[in-house]
Amino acid sequence: MDRNQFRHNFLHALKEKIPRKSELAFRIAEILCIERESAYRRLRDDVYFSIDEMALLALEFNISLDRILHNQNSTKYWRMNMPKFAETLEYEYELGEEVRNKVESICEQPDSCYEVVFTSLPAIIYYAYHEISKFFLFRWGYNFIRSEMYQYYANMENFARFFEQLQWYGRLVRRIGHICLICDEASFTKLVNDVCYFRDIELIRRNDIQKIKDELYQLLDDFESHAKNGKFEDTENKFEFYISMQSIDNGYSCLWSTEESLCCIGEMLVHSDKCNEREVWMVMRRWVDSMKRISTQISIVGEKDRILFFSIVSVKSWNYYR
Repeated sequence: MDRNQFRHNFLHALKEKIPRKSELAFRIAEILCIERESAYRRLRDDVYFSIDEMALLALEFNISLDRILHNQNSTKYWRMNMPKFAETLEYEYELGEEVRNKVESICEQPDSCYEVVFTSLPAIIYYAYHEISKFFLFRWGYNFIRSEMYQYYANMENFARFFEQLQWYGRLVRRIGHICLICDEASFTKLVNDVCYFRDIELIRRNDIQKIKDELYQLLDDFESHAKNGKFEDTENKFEFYISMQSIDNGYSCLWSTEESLCCIGEMLVHSDKCNEREVWMVMRRWVDSMKRISTQISIVGEKDRILFFSIVSVKSWNYYR
């Protein structure tokens, strides 16, 4: 790869991180301690970035220079985000800005579509439910962070900012014109199993369990209504809901339009592994189509299967919580 192509690819990577040119120029000027006009000249390629400047920007924006250098070969790169063991929530908020820019860009396009294959409940389902969202954060923190905040469910005091960001994410994704969810049959009962585990080791109190239980029943009622109508009532956007007839080994999701795409192992959240290669999106689309063939649609059609599924989940949830 020649130098001109490398510079072009680096500029493209910067613009992917922050699509708005004025905002990108401001951030570059701030990071490199230069005038904003100097930043604009670099973005126009009138002035070249130095090696040191590229290194600083790559570090700040989490850009892989290796990927830029080798983007012409057949290897497709995934960005892997590992949980940190210090200042984790701050790290999550920072990375959330990058996810926000990409998701907003795709959501603005009229043909946008979001497809999720999941083994445990994705945030698009539970984002509006305070106690369930709090429990998912607690479970994640207990497994990865091990700080005092995550030793007991009752210690979760700094939850408001996380819940606010989660609500923003859920409302934004609901704006997408077409949403398709393919669910492992055990997805809802996995949440109940996890709550019961923390109950058994005495890290969550019974009154908190009751709050989660009440929200879970409300969630089931709401999503049965969404599935029955084939749309989200708050946005009127199309909603497809499938139940897989086989167990799902790993969840994945893809957000796309005719112009751009973003694929994830897991859901479209901060600590999922992401890739915006179009070829990867095509493969994932084929995966989603294959999952639909071995799944039962319970949105709009399949009324008997829909009633049976939500009835069974409600009964299992009640029995587990007793």
